[in-house]
Amino acid sequence: MKRLVAVLLCVMLMSGCVTATAGYMELMKQFPDMNLLNLVILLYDTDNDGELSKKEIKAADTLLIEANSGITDLSGIEIFTNMECLLIFDDGISKINLTKFPKLRVLSVNSKKMKKLDISKNPILVQLMREYPNPVRENGFITYSDGKDYGSYMCVKDGIQLITGEASSPLMKSMKLNKTKATLKKGKTLQLKVKSVKPSSASKAVTWVSDNTGVATVDKNGKVKAVGKGSCTITCTAADGSGVTATCVIKVK
Repeated sequence: MKRLVAVLLCVMLMSGCVTATAGYMELMKQFPDMNLLNLVILLYDTDNDGELSKKEIKAADTLLIEANSGITDLSGIEIFTNMECLLIFDDGISKINLTKFPKLRVLSVNSKKMKKLDISKNPILVQLMREYPNPVRENGFITYSDGKDYGSYMCVKDGIQLITGEASSPLMKSMKLNKTKATLKKGKTLQLKVKSVKPSSASKAVTWVSDNTGVATVDKNGKVKAVGKGSCTITCTAADGSGVTATCVIKVK
């Protein structure tokens, strides 16, 4: 109902049926995307006056942009400086300004148009990447998590470049593993490692995945465990977005 009211108000304003308050007119300048404006009014205008007070802005700490929201421009969300959780699931969004969110601890971005994310002003997320350099890569996403309730978490579409503001390393061009093939007995384990990378100054952060977990599994640190008879391929992928991979074929007797 509140969403309908916001939409009707927008239509009435555009048609001249009602006069906008000074506060609402200011919001229209800050939020050029009317779909986004309607959403923030819906979420944060707790006193239903069609405006956002300083208290309401300060209280806004979570924003969810659902798929097919019609939102294409996130300009304006910078006013919510207490933002802690930002979830973006709309493919129409190609950029986000995260520089005003020092408290941001949860970030999820699922947008094919997004090419890069600058998290250099989000210290919690930068620390998360530093402490957990080997994220989980699965189903087209890269996930960093401290595993804690109400902790820090970041999940982004695979291929999105994450800018941390720290001394950047060149993208990896190639890498070699300590093993390219191995035979294990059921129940036995094998530790795979990145033996070398080119250039040598490239980040060595990688992700690991097995193409058949019924034969062998692999954890985030490259430890392989033989599960059942057969063969599978363990793929190690550079986490820097370069797309560089190396593989090891595992046979289980």
